[in-house]
Amino acid sequence: MPYVGDLLLFLKGPDNSPYCVNWTVKKDANGFRRGLGLKQTLAGQAREEARSQHRHEIENVYYQDVGIPTIRVTEADIDTDVAANLQVSYTYLNRTTKLDAGSQEILIQRYGEIIGSKISVLECARSLCAVLDCTLEDCKVVLHQAIWKRKLRVDLFRPVLFDRPLKIETCDVLGRYAHWFARWASS
Repeated sequence: MPYVGDLLLFLKGPDNSPYCVNWTVKKDANGFRRGLGLKQTLAGQAREEARSQHRHEIENVYYQDVGIPTIRVTEADIDTDVAANLQVSYTYLNRTTKLDAGSQEILIQRYGEIIGSKISVLECARSLCAVLDCTLEDCKVVLHQAIWKRKLRVDLFRPVLFDRPLKIETCDVLGRYAHWFARWASS
């Protein structure tokens, strides 16, 4: 019987060779112990916990047999500000802007110059809207796409807000969560 994890990531290593990482995702660590059904009795709950544990062991071995590590990920494992910032930036990925590539680069460069200053993104954007003939929405699109693509390295462990100054990155998110993406990761 094929077992399918929650999320199978297809990645490329530093040498450009492909590999996969299996993520099994639950709301919290207890989710890895709970069964899928309703628990009506203590004996039934114990059976469900045992089944759940066996199911996770089988999934781990199944992927391990083909060299794919299984990582357990829970909501509690990711910083809430990081999650919120990435969610917002992700929503802007497919939005379009009337700005050409050159104008977008001007905005990104200017945003980069104000990181760590007391100037908000909104102030910066307002001053460039007339010059670049764009809207504040265009400026937001460029900001969030640049953050997502790591063209702008800001502190994602603090709220990234359009009307507030951008904070300097103090911890690389990919560095903090590197073990989630590692070829030979441990769960």
